[in-house]
Amino acid sequence: MAELSIKVTASADDGYRLASPDEFATGVSVLNIAGQDVTRVAHSFMRFLNVQIPDGATVVEAYLELSDEASPGGTVNTRIYGNAHDNAVSPISIATFDALALTTAFKDWDITIAFWPGDNNSAKYKRSPSIRDVIREIVERAGWASGNAIQLVWKDDGSPANRSAVANSYDSWPNGTNAPRLIVEYIAADQGQYLYEVDWNNDGDFGDANEDITSDVLATDGVGFVGDRGTEDPDADRVPVGTAQLLVRNETGKYSPENTASPLSPNV
Repeated sequence: MAELSIKVTASADDGYRLASPDEFATGVSVLNIAGQDVTRVAHSFMRFLNVQIPDGATVVEAYLELSDEASPGGTVNTRIYGNAHDNAVSPISIATFDALALTTAFKDWDITIAFWPGDNNSAKYKRSPSIRDVIREIVERAGWASGNAIQLVWKDDGSPANRSAVANSYDSWPNGTNAPRLIVEYIAADQGQYLYEVDWNNDGDFGDANEDITSDVLATDGVGFVGDRGTEDPDADRVPVGTAQLLVRNETGKYSPENTASPLSPNV
């Protein structure tokens, strides 16, 4: 598994858009991510260049990390989208920001004071919830190529007045020291590894919540598969139906049968 850590690298590649009255800004020392700046609704964008995810790779996990610049004053309701574009271009105006096509996938993130105290410390980057599905949607586009740019579009999602999340931008510190950064873990198609899915509720598909456990798998070497329905189908790109022995992360007790609070209970 490979991991990328990519920062915003130019003044024009992060910025914000305020509404009522309208304002668009890049090259700013403070990035209004989302929320309401007094009563003006804030949205923002961040573009990451030269994202080296090869075609056909499986995105296992992805996060956005930022250095918080000021306390939000209360909970800020936000939603993170991707720009649905093969090779994203930064907006240069209100009109071009508003015209950005968004991914179907998104991630809600309600930012609290406790999580976002405004300590303005580059050593204390704050990590978003998983945006894996957002990044997957972009790199699975037919026109995606390794080295293209990925852009995230961060929207306010109904925050109350005087509640806004403010972070360091590329221009906050010299040389983009505290610039927003994108973390992506992926498995290349030619690594011969697997996407791990479990049909916990035995409904015959793998589309339900928590059925893709790839991001929790710690050990892939020496994984044993025991099939009971014949041999592997070379056209199905799957091992035989049966059982697999995996080592997974379980710090939260998610995979513990005795944990009745687990989202997998009582099926695990």
